[in-house]
Amino acid sequence: MHEIIEKMFEGENPKSVFEIGCAGGPFLEQLREHYGDIRVGGMDITRSDLQSAREKFPEYDSWFFMHNLVETPWTIPDKHYDVVFCVGVLMYIFEPEKVIRECLRIGKKLILAEFHNGNLDEYGGLTKVTQGEKVVGIGITRNYCELIKKMGLKYEVKSYGPPFKTIFEIYE
Repeated sequence: MHEIIEKMFEGENPKSVFEIGCAGGPFLEQLREHYGDIRVGGMDITRSDLQSAREKFPEYDSWFFMHNLVETPWTIPDKHYDVVFCVGVLMYIFEPEKVIRECLRIGKKLILAEFHNGNLDEYGGLTKVTQGEKVVGIGITRNYCELIKKMGLKYEVKSYGPPFKTIFEIYE
């Protein structure tokens, strides 16, 4: 996991990171191991996962929110985080533009990582979400390059490679 973190945050030393879809906070734990005592927070829709994250980071308990992503605006101040990180989440959201705009409002930069980049498959606009050989869900396939351009945002493709096909850095 440290190799992925290095690719995503290459040349940076963030002081605060907020994760969309943080679950129990395993990625945030990896970030703290790698960067030291950075401020962390997150949002998820599952109460038990958030409770687990809060227990891992008691000093940042108030930085973790249970929330439906598409209900905007979020109750987080503008530019409150150096980086907002969102991985494997937007593929389940019907209105990703709302979520991307809100991520950029609360953070100075958004790192978006998805498991695909708009290659339509036999599901006709949907993509299989797998864990090993097992299909665990279906997500919406999108061309994020086109979506981000349509929104009038700037972006850089940071790297390609497993487990993510595309990692974007998005700026306003």
